[in-house]
Amino acid sequence: QSTRVAWALLTVFGASVAALVVLSVANGNFQREPLANTVGLLLAFSAFMGVGALIVANRPGNAIGWVFSAIALLAVTGALAEEYAGYAVRTRPGSLPGGVLAGWYAGWAWYPTVTLALVFTPLLFPDGRPPSPRWRLVAWLAGAGTALFVALAAVQPTIELDDGHMVDNPIGVAGVTDPDESLLNVALACWSSPRWCRWSSGSAARGARSASSSSGSPMPARCSPCSCWATCCPTPPA
Repeated sequence: QSTRVAWALLTVFGASVAALVVLSVANGNFQREPLANTVGLLLAFSAFMGVGALIVANRPGNAIGWVFSAIALLAVTGALAEEYAGYAVRTRPGSLPGGVLAGWYAGWAWYPTVTLALVFTPLLFPDGRPPSPRWRLVAWLAGAGTALFVALAAVQPTIELDDGHMVDNPIGVAGVTDPDESLLNVALACWSSPRWCRWSSGSAARGARSASSSSGSPMPARCSPCSCWATCCPTPPA
């Protein structure tokens, strides 16, 4: 039974890749993209699919096989949906049904792909289990966060196609935050916070030493970034 499932996964993947290449050529995207990038990505996801199907066929109880297979299928079907939407809406409008639906799927499919690749792969490799029970919290948080981003992406007021062309989302909700912008803000905050704290702490210490030397009062033994931020460093650096 598991062998049949593995072959079915491989069949869906192969058919999706073939359709993806055909539509990409028809849309002109295949010609515009560097061949090395396109082939490299296809080979990378083909490796995920091949290894995943092999594990599913021989060790169906190992979750890593299903994770690898899901990464490959989500990536390829998401790219296929984007090309399908571009062809149905832009290249030959009305020639294929479901163009908006395909664009809607392409808009959120990459979120679980990234989570599976960057979180669940290192978390579950190689035996399909987290290193210890406490790591399950990471899996739950990653799953919940991904579900939130997928939900936000699914109800965006508009759907962006491959060339930046925007169409109305039939189930869109006005005023919903763009998950890409939210994710970027979180990433920038996580990247900048340590640097900002180090800068503010250093500036605060210098300010405290200067104030201590000029007034003759003893300098505090410790100046925390949070407290010194407000007193010594009210404005960020240019």
